[in-house]
Parts: sequence; structure tokens; C-alpha cells
Amino acid sequence: MEVPLACPRCHTVVNPDDYFCANCGEKLKKPQFSLSHWKVITIYLVSFLLPPSGLYFGLKYLRQNDEKLKKVGKLAIVLTGVSLAITIIMTVLSIRLASEIIKSTTQDYLFNF
Repeated sequence: MEVPLACPRCHTVVNPDDYFCANCGEKLKKPQFSLSHWKVITIYLVSFLLPPSGLYFGLKYLRQNDEKLKKVGKLAIVLTGVSLAITIIMTVLSIRLASEIIKSTTQDYLFNF
């Protein structure tokens, strides 16, 4: 015979497979994360293309106990860092190029009068 489980906060009887108490909302156990291959690919793409969101996914999955999920979190953070580095480098190079173009254009303009 199965012993009924009770919520630690309100002592309402709960099912063993419940993650939250239906009466008070108390967290009974951590939900298990499972990732399909497509979801992992989506996380990696979003982490690279939208860098700040990669930090959210990275921290979310680094806190899990499963090693596979931790690897997903680590790689999401690495992809975010790579994407940010590329963005910073491209921005600096674009600003330098624009500055040189403006400088050469204004010099030509000033000397033509």
C-alpha cells in the first residue's frame, strides 16, 4: 500500500509525480529537463545569433545536475562569448572605416575650394 505524500507547507495530500502543490503552489521537486536534438540546435543558434539570450540558456542549464545539460549550458555561454567578440571586432572595424571615409571625404571637400 502506497503512503500518500503531503505538501511540506500546507500538508495537503499530493501525488508522487507532482512538481508543485495544487493547493498552495509550493515547489515539491525540481522539474526534469529533457532536450531533443532540435531544441539543442535551436539553443545554440539563438545563443550565437542573439548573444544576450545565450547567457540565459547557459545559466539555466549549468544549474542542472545532468552532465549533458551542463555541457549544453557551457557551449551556449561559449557561443555567446564568441558572438559578442565578433560583434565588437566588426563594430570597431566599421567605425574605423567610416572614420577614414569621412576624413578623406572632408579633406577632398576642403581642398577643392
